[in-house]
Amino acid sequence: MTGLLIIIIYITYISLGLPDSMIGASWPAIMEEMGIGLEMLGAISLISTVGTILASLCTTPLLKKFGTAKLTAFSIILTATALLGYSISNHIFFLIILTIPLGMGAGAIDTIINNYVALNFKPKHMNFLHSFWGVGVTTSPLVLAAAINSGGTWRTAYLIVGIIQLVISAIVLLSIPLWKKADKKSEVQLDYKEPKSLKETVKVKGVIFAALCFAFYCSLEFTFNNYGNSYLVGTTGVTVEKGATIVSLFYLGITLGRISSGFAVSKLKSSTLVRMGEILTVVGIIWLGVSRSYEGKAVAYLLIGLGNAPIFPCIMNETPRRFGMEYSQSAISLQVAFAYLGGALMAPIFGVLGKMISISILPIYLMVFAVLLIVTYEILLKKTKMDKFI
Repeated sequence: MTGLLIIIIYITYISLGLPDSMIGASWPAIMEEMGIGLEMLGAISLISTVGTILASLCTTPLLKKFGTAKLTAFSIILTATALLGYSISNHIFFLIILTIPLGMGAGAIDTIINNYVALNFKPKHMNFLHSFWGVGVTTSPLVLAAAINSGGTWRTAYLIVGIIQLVISAIVLLSIPLWKKADKKSEVQLDYKEPKSLKETVKVKGVIFAALCFAFYCSLEFTFNNYGNSYLVGTTGVTVEKGATIVSLFYLGITLGRISSGFAVSKLKSSTLVRMGEILTVVGIIWLGVSRSYEGKAVAYLLIGLGNAPIFPCIMNETPRRFGMEYSQSAISLQVAFAYLGGALMAPIFGVLGKMISISILPIYLMVFAVLLIVTYEILLKKTKMDKFI
């Protein structure tokens, strides 16, 4: 039963990744068709994040009422509806409206599943879980490229991904009895405690620094996710579909890195894996800045993906041990909210700077957040005195 449930949870996390890379990869095509600018992608990202933050902060009371499986399935249906709506929209106004349920669905899935896995499964499963997010985000640009190459458009890709989301939501709904059995068993094994409120959790030492780690990490990831293809098209002159294929190397790096981290976490501390990831990310960003050919930049995309791989899942998995199981749900809600808030604020700023100055400043912009992440994570380890144990 446990083995089947974790497979379903992995599949669920694919649904989180699928929409995440769609908008950035398809934006050059959307801009051309609708006659809008690069900065509108920042507006879309901001609106999506508002929905995500609201959903992530509301999950604790909603979970008590509906349960993990039902709330997860409903959240996936929200994202599917938004993607299908994108496929038939002909104006930026409709894209903006549809972005609200897209963000809300993502925020709920991210918060619910991360806390569930952190509380109920071994640390390796958190890395494996996030590698399936990598499967989702790697797949979307490839679907986009295949759709365009076969005579379709970006709309075709959104239609395909929306249908996949509906199938995943059906799988989760059918598995509700399995979740209920697992919930009863895990509560006994984990000495279950009533979750603390968000107000109580923010007072715990180190919680804010943990949240800031996610804010800086996602500022880097979101910016790269949203503008990675536009950067390639603007600096190397590749086509949208070829750029989408190269962007998929970033997500392939994340996927392979998280699979590797899942095996390595039993032998190395989470903090060691995070630090290794930070160093590799910095190397990848430097390589991105000095490379002039699209082949060289493709290598950089892979390196940055490999570097990013262990950071989010390893810090997330530390949460119950770092702050206590009773604070875990609210702490993870706060971390997810900060993650999306950081991405929502910083990615649009790059959109404006890219238009005012040049999109070629992307590596410099990414490096700022890589350094901030390194500094904040070291402060977190010092504040919580967990470096020797995590």
